[in-house]
Amino acid sequence: ENLAIARVFNFDDAYDYYRKCQTKDVLCDVAVPGYAIQSLDDPFLLGQRNPKNANTNANEWPLRIQYTKNGGHCGHVFHSNKDTTSSSSWMPTQLARFLA
Repeated sequence: ENLAIARVFNFDDAYDYYRKCQTKDVLCDVAVPGYAIQSLDDPFLLGQRNPKNANTNANEWPLRIQYTKNGGHCGHVFHSNKDTTSSSSWMPTQLARFLA
């Protein structure tokens, strides 16, 4: 972030960028239905506090957060071939369920 984001978008440094762009304090202000999938083993967010779903009533807080034990960063979106087996990410399926 110091080499690219901060310079291109006129932040003082990476910490200035993180502070000004964080969303954890405004999640409760989301006004349209949203779905966030967060993996607890995301290497970029390890040790962070994870916001809870404030309410299951979508009329009161339409942001639904699903936490998964594994998934890394970006939900391992891509298809992978390991040894002789292949598998696809669970993330596109979860997103399709939300949109249905």
